[in-house]
Amino acid sequence: MIDWKEISTKCPKAWSTYSKWSTKVMSEEASAAFEDAFMFGMSITQSPTFVRRLYDFFDENGLLVGVYPSCEDDGCDMWINTFEIIIHEFEAPRILFSETFYMGRVNAESAAFTAAFEMLEKKL
Repeated sequence: MIDWKEISTKCPKAWSTYSKWSTKVMSEEASAAFEDAFMFGMSITQSPTFVRRLYDFFDENGLLVGVYPSCEDDGCDMWINTFEIIIHEFEAPRILFSETFYMGRVNAESAAFTAAFEMLEKKL
């Protein structure tokens, strides 16, 4: 899970940017996120709608966040359940952040978004 308190403390400029953006965008779709959370028995921050919007937020701020299954030369083993995180800038095709081997997509996405907030903080 994403540690929102830590992000708001360590990345105040990025947090402020996200708060303003989410107030505008998420209010329009909050009911969908709450419906997802209720239907799937999860926290609001784990709902598919909420996670999708985090990707959109970073897209709009010039950071492309990617979470992909880790694969070897002989293919992917879905039972290993490891993922790779890659974060690019939109303007320049250089990798800003890359890590591998997070157990499960939720853990990998949490780490990816945390790293993206830290990068956005430096950028602002």
